[in-house]
Amino acid sequence: MLKQELEGRIKHLSEVLEQYELDCYIVTSEDGIWCLTNVAYQPEKRRFFTVVTADMRPCLVVPKLEEEHLRKVMVNCDIVSYWEYPSPSGQNWYDVFEGVLSGRMRIGVKRSVKAEIRECISGG
Repeated sequence: MLKQELEGRIKHLSEVLEQYELDCYIVTSEDGIWCLTNVAYQPEKRRFFTVVTADMRPCLVVPKLEEEHLRKVMVNCDIVSYWEYPSPSGQNWYDVFEGVLSGRMRIGVKRSVKAEIRECISGG
């Protein structure tokens, strides 16, 4: 039952994206990620994102340390991981995150998203 509820929430968000002609929506808050995936986490200094699109399954962008654990998530999603410091060139959180967002121009986020994440989204 919980899996159906989570999938229903993701489907609803995808429909809203289509309605507002957004390419994707980025979820960064602990509560938001839990609400869509049933994944509880304590971010500390690690970046953790859920990227929802209208036409593809959700994508979790997570630290390598969490990758295997998150393969057990209830909803059908892609998991993309990044290396933490010191990370090999092109494999840190912002490079991996930019890769996930590649080709997506209209991106939705909450107003409260951190400035460094906004900069990454805007290519800044």
